[in-house]
Amino acid sequence: MTLTIARQEIATLFKTPAAWIILAIVQLLLGLSYLLFTRIYSENVNDIVSWLFKISLYLLLFIVPILSVKTLTMERQNETLIFLLSKPISSWQIIFGKFIGVSVYLTLLLSLALMMALSTVLASSADYAAIIAYWIGTLICIISFTAICFFICSLTTIPILAIGGSLLILLFFMFIELFTNTGIAWLDQILLTFSLFAHLNNFMRGLLTSTDIIFYCTATGLFLFLSHISIKRIYEQG
Repeated sequence: MTLTIARQEIATLFKTPAAWIILAIVQLLLGLSYLLFTRIYSENVNDIVSWLFKISLYLLLFIVPILSVKTLTMERQNETLIFLLSKPISSWQIIFGKFIGVSVYLTLLLSLALMMALSTVLASSADYAAIIAYWIGTLICIISFTAICFFICSLTTIPILAIGGSLLILLFFMFIELFTNTGIAWLDQILLTFSLFAHLNNFMRGLLTSTDIIFYCTATGLFLFLSHISIKRIYEQG
């Protein structure tokens, strides 16, 4: 049933003009960024590709809340989520199915950026392993974005509130490391530990570290669990 919901979510996304418009805009902006970075970093292909994925991350930072609102908040508003919950389907299956659907779409978006990056290095001496590390790091970071936004969007039926709240929370977790100069070592370490961007640094250096992978997987699992609790509460309240 989870995979059925995921397939339905993917089909619904690609039936809407918004999904194709987002796809086109992201590729246009990435193409323009690529042209800019090839001029700036003409002698360092790895820097070009690294910046290409960073730009992808910043773009998707704003796109993921919109997709999450459509997937959860709008369905709560239209009461289609209540209809789903009335069927013999668990709230966990609904959340995970929708999460897989959105994640597949985001993976496609980022895979197009990967193909652009690989086309850049075909005739160069770039480190292919590092480029794959950039892609994996950016992807699992974006998937954790999705889990966070799902939780925020499960709390309200007001789209603008869901988008605004999701953006604020994502920006907080992304740039929390900017507040690490407190002079208190243990507090600075805690802030770094919860920074989504800080855990991306190793990937952007071409390193796949188990600590960072576990962090993103844990964050994703935690916020999906919280989303499940939130959706379950909605059903229990009728």
